Amino acid sequence: IYAWQVGPSGDTVVCRGGPTIHEASVAALWTDGEYLLSGGTDGVVKVLDKRLLVAMEYKLPTSLSMDPAISGLSAVKRRVRIVVSTRGGEVVELQTEGYNRLLTAGHFRGEARALDTHPSREEEFVTAGDDGIVRLWLVNDSRPTKQR
Repeated sequence: IYAWQVGPSGDTVVCRGGPTIHEASVAALWTDGEYLLSGGTDGVVKVLDKRLLVAMEYKLPTSLSMDPAISGLSAVKRRVRIVVSTRGGEVVELQTEGYNRLLTAGHFRGEARALDTHPSREEEFVTAGDDGIVRLWLVNDSRPTKQR
């Protein structure tokens, strides 16, 4: 993972590279401006600080996914709850405090390719998958509230 920094005048660009972060490819990135979350096809989410050093790491339990390679991720509540989509089509909630849980196995064909949480209603998230369908979910429901 590399970080690009533009100087104050806009003409200086600095590229900083960190050490290798994942044992496999990086498939998803998310930031809150303070930390960078990276999700890899190795089934691991890493929380990186501004120096690209690993501050925390979460391994997706294989008991929660048919294929735990991460394809999308987002976080809410200052990274206390991290939501990931997998190549197996599942959406899993990783908790920094408490238990991990399977939210849904909700795409009918292929993987859940994209995932994001609502910016102000943290109980809502959206997924898009290989099946060509975009779904809106509530965290505590096991079926989508809307789909297109």
